Amino acid sequence: MSLYTKYRPRDWNSVVGQYYTTEILKSALKHNRVGHAYLFHGSRGTGKTTSARILAKGINCTTLQDGSPCHECTNCQAFDNGNMLDIIEIDAASNTGVDNIRELIDKARFEPNQGKFKIYIIDEVHMLSKWAFNALLKTLEEPPSHVKFILATTEIDKVPETIRSRVQRFDFKKISREDIISRLEFIAQSEGIEYESEALSLIARFAKWWLRDAITLFEQSIVHGKVTKEHITHTFFIIDEGTLGAIVKFIAENNTAAIITTLGKLQERYIDVRLFFEQILFFLKDALYANSESPIFWTYYRIFEGIEAAYGKLKYVPDTNLLLEITLLKLAQKSEPQSIVETPKQETPKKSPSIPEKKEEIIKKIPSTPEKKEENLPSPIISPSRDTKESPITNTSVLSKDFSFAVWLNHIKWEKAVVFQSMKNCQFKIQDTTLTLSFNRKWDFDKVHTPDIENFLAKTLEICFGIMYTVHLVLNEWTPQGNQLAKTADEIF
Repeated sequence: MSLYTKYRPRDWNSVVGQYYTTEILKSALKHNRVGHAYLFHGSRGTGKTTSARILAKGINCTTLQDGSPCHECTNCQAFDNGNMLDIIEIDAASNTGVDNIRELIDKARFEPNQGKFKIYIIDEVHMLSKWAFNALLKTLEEPPSHVKFILATTEIDKVPETIRSRVQRFDFKKISREDIISRLEFIAQSEGIEYESEALSLIARFAKWWLRDAITLFEQSIVHGKVTKEHITHTFFIIDEGTLGAIVKFIAENNTAAIITTLGKLQERYIDVRLFFEQILFFLKDALYANSESPIFWTYYRIFEGIEAAYGKLKYVPDTNLLLEITLLKLAQKSEPQSIVETPKQETPKKSPSIPEKKEEIIKKIPSTPEKKEENLPSPIISPSRDTKESPITNTSVLSKDFSFAVWLNHIKWEKAVVFQSMKNCQFKIQDTTLTLSFNRKWDFDKVHTPDIENFLAKTLEICFGIMYTVHLVLNEWTPQGNQLAKTADEIF
């Protein structure tokens, strides 16, 4: 028996990472307030089906123990042995048609055989056809008193609103890395398996918050009764942090020859490109946190953005190794060479004479708004004549010295290309913490003028410049003389 099957939770206390959901369901069982239909939503490996089974088992348990199944009564033992006729599990992916659901509804009319209730667990319910959902709808709304439904899905948006409104919905969150490590430690100790803490941490990282995958990877990594970092490193082709740090350093210093040499050595022992991108992104994330107050932060950020963009293209390219090589070489040619002399784990980075003091010098040199020096600096948007009535937006000399429209556009380009296309020709005015954007085309204005996009813009401003800005959008508020900012965008991109 696999470890995942052996250690699958059998009661609420052993379900990992879903404390509030399990407490509600436990209380419902304990006080006999179980609803007629539930919908469990969450990504794979978060405990949806397991929780559905515990709930179904608890509903028919004759001697509940503080809201959990007792595992000893006749009904619990029948369920454990696979002989409980009143708990029916259906895979919607294999039973998508309306005829399957009609058959289910017909059988639901009959009284239960063993337990008090007949319970249907429908996994991946979003796979049902439109007509199957329609057939199920009436039964969900007015089910027989002896029937209960538990639906599970990974794609809640594909479940019709009419179904969602007739069930109690619970969202299962991704399991934290700490909870996964704790569960792996419990399994290792129960099985008498020796382990290294760093090995369990690596497994939790590569499982990506999915406990089921973590347990499978853990079992796969057992060698002679031990789980070690060395075995995991060779099994998953993990690259050591020293090599990752060297590659980042070579990119910052524009050392393309060293990049080519390093990649050649890595490819000699095989390199999983997807895994490499994930590892270097984690490495850069740690570097960004460690150097958040340092000018070198912007070098790490630029490299992170470039690799993240390439990572999203992996499934579209025929040769992933070629994508990796070109990405690193392109990043190495993107700015002035920089020197990275500190490791990501250092709190205070060491300064080098070649490291500029201003982040504007670290980022690719681009046209940006000058700092305020005197009172009447010319506006980059409009210079009104003496005879012209002053525009509502006339003076951008109050721009924050850290604000750069070009840098902000560059960030938006990687996050939401559609928004970038609408914004790259707009004009802007910033005063204190209010940023006003003016659009000449209604099409562009309508694309951006939604609550979601405005919240996105405010969030990206805070990410880029560390300041909470209020974004104000206007249509044809003023008519600039020439399209200076659009020209700037063209130069950048």
